[in-house]
Amino acid sequence: MKSIRKDFIRKNKHEMHANLEKKIMQYHDHPFIVKLWYAFQNEYKLYMVMDYCSGGELFFHIKSNKRLDENRAKFYTAQIVLVLE
Repeated sequence: MKSIRKDFIRKNKHEMHANLEKKIMQYHDHPFIVKLWYAFQNEYKLYMVMDYCSGGELFFHIKSNKRLDENRAKFYTAQIVLVLE
């Protein structure tokens, strides 16, 4: 289960990102997209119940490493292309 603080979303102006993430996971059935089973919220947080996927999000890896090495970039690019096909 992923939880995101609403104040963090508002402060960083990520409302559109959070909604888009939910819609993509909810409506697309693809092996490279984590399946969203249920989403709910309370006064302070948004919650998304999804399949467990070790390793974290692509955005996390880019943010923590500042950039991806060439092999990782090729790997993630290929996955994104397959999803878009």
